[in-house]
Amino acid sequence: MAVTRLERKLKRRRIKAENRKNEIQALNTKPVIRDVDVQAIKEEFKKKLKSSTESKTSKAKKAVKKETVEAKSESVETKKEVAKKEVAPKESKIAKEAPKDEVKEADATDKK
Repeated sequence: MAVTRLERKLKRRRIKAENRKNEIQALNTKPVIRDVDVQAIKEEFKKKLKSSTESKTSKAKKAVKKETVEAKSESVETKKEVAKKEVAPKESKIAKEAPKDEVKEADATDKK
């Protein structure tokens, strides 16, 4: 009875050792080197680079155009608002002054 085996424990140990071996083998494997056309890859990168820079510049130009159009429309709106502000107080002063004149005339007629 001195020698008892724990079968489950033994099984776990074997599986761990097997997994370790498989991991080491996977890390040591080298990928298969294929014949790669380096020049073709370089040309693809150049094409992508050109197209991306062209799209960026066109997007930037469009953004600048939008900003200028918005700025122009804002300046026109501000000019209109300024014009309205200038016109509105003058009208209100005239409207306020007219009743005063009428009141003065009415007072003058009452006094006579």
